[in-house]
Amino acid sequence: DTIRQAGRTLREALGAVPGVKIWDLGADPCGLVTFTVAGKAASDVHKALLARRITTSVTSDNTSYYDYLDRQLPPLVRASVHTCTTQEEIEVCVEAVREIEV
Repeated sequence: DTIRQAGRTLREALGAVPGVKIWDLGADPCGLVTFTVAGKAASDVHKALLARRITTSVTSDNTSYYDYLDRQLPPLVRASVHTCTTQEEIEVCVEAVREIEV
């Protein structure tokens, strides 16, 4: 499935960036990729990506109430891939996150 593969690609590439933690669970995650950047608020990462024309959102207990309670999650950055997401767009996103971390 194209979306799952794009999500897997983004998840693996972001997970290789120092300071980035992937929070997704499950044996076969979908195209929603949630992550944090060490020392950075999720809202600041979201704003920095938006300034680079990369659309993400910030999850909170309002969006995943029970998961947040059970796992005591911090606010997370959520990137969403789709069938039209290209490898180049994934690489641009990962590089932007890498630059935020620096």
